[in-house]
Amino acid sequence: MTQTQRLGRISAALRAGGHSLTKPRHAIAAALIEAHGPRSAAEVHAAVGAHGIDLVTVYRTLKLLESLHLVEPVGAGETTARYCLVEPGHHHHHLICRGCGRIEEVELCGLDEQVEAEVARRTHFRVEGHRLEFTGLCAGCQ
Repeated sequence: MTQTQRLGRISAALRAGGHSLTKPRHAIAAALIEAHGPRSAAEVHAAVGAHGIDLVTVYRTLKLLESLHLVEPVGAGETTARYCLVEPGHHHHHLICRGCGRIEEVELCGLDEQVEAEVARRTHFRVEGHRLEFTGLCAGCQ
């Protein structure tokens, strides 16, 4: 999916949720797209600072995009959550290094629909998806 297509998908989701793609939201979305990986609010702010966008606007926009399921927090148990774009049809998990803080995507998933169905059956919880984060030390920090 191209950057233009990603921005179009974000714009459509914002409109469907009763919001518009303002210039600050456009810049923040573009910064996330260009990152090719999770970014903290501070990193997004640094990327869009030349546009005169303050940190509060970055946080509010990230929370809005999260509520619309366009981004997801990664490493929420860490000191600083980072956000990555949710790509339809692209399911992955993350490796989070406790040493250097690097986050890496893992393209494999052993949790299938049968596991989700069993969790739902046992807990009476309507499962809508899952995220998995592995924490530890990367090869460089070991």
